[in-house]
Amino acid sequence: MKSNRVLYKDAANSPSNMFRGNRRHLNIGAAIETRMFSATLGPGNQYISRETAEALVKRAVILQKDGSVYFQHDSRLIWPTIQYNTQEQVEHLWANIKAPVCLIRANDGWPMEKDVIDNVMKQLRPLCHVELAGSHHLHADPETATGVISEIIQFLKVT
Repeated sequence: MKSNRVLYKDAANSPSNMFRGNRRHLNIGAAIETRMFSATLGPGNQYISRETAEALVKRAVILQKDGSVYFQHDSRLIWPTIQYNTQEQVEHLWANIKAPVCLIRANDGWPMEKDVIDNVMKQLRPLCHVELAGSHHLHADPETATGVISEIIQFLKVT
């Protein structure tokens, strides 16, 4: 099996050649730009705000004396794994969820075919299902986080 790198678009133009093992960035600004760029490599219309990228980068880098930064991610996280679940296993897990479900999707999030969404809806039977403006990090981006919070509060009021 291959790592999830195969899910991403060509990264040849990455600001720091991030998929070639180079984790050093000249400064925090370059690391933030790289994080913003990396969001665009996923399928669909993925993006991340500068504010969110900055927050994620600041908690994930080690500042060096010369002002450069290194990401401190565990590189094993992108290694191939044998722990993949089959659709049958996933559906078995879903079928055993007893708690109320709130499903919030981003309109520019990970693209999913209608039949996949229909199957998820059938299996999870969410009490709340909304699609909001935003991308994968809609819960963290300042422009979209309040919509997510509002939906969760509303869901919690009815459960």
